[in-house]
Amino acid sequence: MGYVEMLLQTYDMIVFVAGIGVLALILFVGCIGIFAVNRRIKRLQRGMENYLKVILAEEESETEQEEDEARTASTQEQQMRQSIQKKRMEQQEAVLDAVLQEMFP
Repeated sequence: MGYVEMLLQTYDMIVFVAGIGVLALILFVGCIGIFAVNRRIKRLQRGMENYLKVILAEEESETEQEEDEARTASTQEQQMRQSIQKKRMEQQEAVLDAVLQEMFP
């Protein structure tokens, strides 16, 4: 025990500096990890925004088409179109659910 105490007293500054260096290295690695996660989150956010913009644009164009068709279509045709639209919405929701589940397991 006396030998270890003597070594610590002799090289106390070196041990202190080495400890600080190890802590700095741990902090550096942690920061790199945080920045990598931040980049991934931003990339996912951009992808989701682009995906939702496309869906909203499609919905707007479909709404305009439906309004035009509603003026000229009979009730049976309207029911058929509504069922088709409902199926499309279910498919889009299924795709969105799959995308979200893959992004956030």
